[in-house]
Amino acid sequence: MKFKNIQPRCQALDGTFHLLEEYSVGTNAPPMHPRCRSTICAVLGENIGKRIAKNSKGANIQIPASMTYAEWRKMLQSNKMSPRENIISNIPRTIEDVQKTAENLNKIIDKYFVRKSKWTGKMVESNLGYSAKDWNCDILAYLKNFPDIAILHELIHARSVSYYTAEIWFPNKAIEEASVQLLTYEIAKRENISIIKSAYDDWVNILRNFNLSIGAYENDLKFAQRLLRVPLSDRVEWMIAKAQKFINDKNGNIDELMQIIEPLYKIDWEVLMNERARINSKNP
Repeated sequence: MKFKNIQPRCQALDGTFHLLEEYSVGTNAPPMHPRCRSTICAVLGENIGKRIAKNSKGANIQIPASMTYAEWRKMLQSNKMSPRENIISNIPRTIEDVQKTAENLNKIIDKYFVRKSKWTGKMVESNLGYSAKDWNCDILAYLKNFPDIAILHELIHARSVSYYTAEIWFPNKAIEEASVQLLTYEIAKRENISIIKSAYDDWVNILRNFNLSIGAYENDLKFAQRLLRVPLSDRVEWMIAKAQKFINDKNGNIDELMQIIEPLYKIDWEVLMNERARINSKNP
């Protein structure tokens, strides 16, 4: 499809999300103009699947579902696939490569989250079989499997949980991981960083659905930015208070409130561990 065949209004709306009550034909819903070919779909969770598009030769290709029209057009103009098409992990890296990547990613985070990082600036090779941010704020790098998006995740921790003690972190580690992973995905989508599914995706979807339900923030990036500014031990209660205000303002009832807040209690570390144990028992 040629670029000139896509109306600018339709280009701008690609990849945007709107509440059902905001549905307005010609404003944020098709048809936007005569002979409009735009369409809409329901958002049921994290937008990390695939969709069909055209390559520069007009052939069908698969691209990330989260890729916008502008990103697709830029990809064609540069005559190469987006880095997000190369969803690769388990590729060994050098500590020098990881160090340089982390330094670049830390600068990218500055564009989205201004809280000062407590990262020491050091990437230390991990022999634990996984990567993590250490309590001294070094980042332990498991070089056999440390994709860019995982580095991004740990760097965001250095601007969040690093401001708290282990005593505060431990009972709140699930909401910390969910909050950080939401911002990780939102930055990755905007910076063409390969998106790889994580163990925290169900929690991320709960946060996305919460924001969508109450319409607190116009997009998930702004929601994630605000959530990470809330003190760690107060984040769930902060969301519950937001939901209560939303229900009160619309003269809703307790059933409507519970429908919104009950999923938040599924952001629980023990639930995740039990699910992992169940999966491992089926796949010994």
